[in-house]
Amino acid sequence: MKEDRVTAKKRVKRVAVSADANMEREKGTLDQDEDVEQERFMDSRMYMQATQGHIGDFILILHSISSEKELQHSEILSQVSPWNNTCLHIAVSSGNHELAMYIVGVCPDLIKRKNSKGDTALHIAARKRDLSFVKIVMDSCPSGNGASRDVEKAEHSLLRIVK
Repeated sequence: MKEDRVTAKKRVKRVAVSADANMEREKGTLDQDEDVEQERFMDSRMYMQATQGHIGDFILILHSISSEKELQHSEILSQVSPWNNTCLHIAVSSGNHELAMYIVGVCPDLIKRKNSKGDTALHIAARKRDLSFVKIVMDSCPSGNGASRDVEKAEHSLLRIVK
């Protein structure tokens, strides 16, 4: 029973930690396991830039975090908010198409990532009736030898994304 409480406490503690774990790390309050877990969470600066959609500022912050934490850009872009949204989910939710295209170009696998509700960025775009983002996804779907603009060829890839 005591072990269940400890596990539950850790889960609650992880949820309560903000997307920006830098302050917590500096305070030394995270143990090693939580520190590894924390690498999943997005830096609050990335979150802000994804919502604002200024691609130049987004790239500057991406480079800055990459240098600070010694992480690849794809690792940073794969980090999530507390609701499991990636930068791509956030950019699409905010209607930032240019930023969404940039993110998909750097890390195309994010198209398939689901948030805590089970939604991909494509689900969010479809719900918003955002055909521009649907086109971005179709253009980035691999089909044989590169990106496909042919709906029939891209159909199978798109169906896998929306499952």
